[in-house]
Amino acid sequence: MVLLIQRRSLIISQQSFGSRNNRTTSKILPGEQIKSDFYCLKSFKNSIELDPMDSLTYTWNLTNTTEGSVCNFAGVDCWHSGENKVLSIKLPGMGLKGHFPLGLQNCTSLTMLDLSNNDFNGPLPSNMSKLIPYVTTLDLSSNNFSGDIPSSLDNCSFLNVLNLDHNQFSGQIPPTLARLARIKIFNVAYNRLSGSVPIFGHNYNVSVSYDNNLGLCNGPLDPCVAHPKKIQVGVIVGALAGAPVFPTKSNGLTCSPFIP
Repeated sequence: MVLLIQRRSLIISQQSFGSRNNRTTSKILPGEQIKSDFYCLKSFKNSIELDPMDSLTYTWNLTNTTEGSVCNFAGVDCWHSGENKVLSIKLPGMGLKGHFPLGLQNCTSLTMLDLSNNDFNGPLPSNMSKLIPYVTTLDLSSNNFSGDIPSSLDNCSFLNVLNLDHNQFSGQIPPTLARLARIKIFNVAYNRLSGSVPIFGHNYNVSVSYDNNLGLCNGPLDPCVAHPKKIQVGVIVGALAGAPVFPTKSNGLTCSPFIP
């Protein structure tokens, strides 16, 4: 009987201890949000290779980790002034140089990112939708980004504004970007893009700009035209001279002999 009472007391004690642990864990969760957004901005600042105006040097105080401290950072807006929950990052025209900041994935409530008119360079990450899943406005215009436009942007389903103009993007615009159901502004002017553009057939109110690229077509532009097969000049001359002519290949295409 004594052993049974002792065992029950031990179980009750363990349950009470477990309950206290659960309560402690639930209290830590808001702090995790503070750490997440704080380390997002810390990683962002550390990724900057050049800050010629010291725009981040003096206002992004990374020694102060208290709740609400990041809301005083230049270009940073919070959902609420008293908590480290970043709503938007707007840093246009500051001369910042670096690659696209991967640490943004820790700003889990970010809805706007404006890095326009800076000197960011290199390709955009292929997993953009995992880095900025809830962004409604993405402005990377007037930088030096290059390479392909990531197809994963089609999973940024909240995008209303996508400005990628005045960069060095090349290749074809991913046709799957036409899935962006909320898109209102789509600007890829002044790049090195070619091929067919996305067809935003679901939304006739989309403002698009494709000016000054290598060769875009379809949609509001001229239709895409297939290039005719090229026939080697030597084949034609040889056939006219009556010499034996054999099929040759040019640019991966098989050319038939010319028949007068």
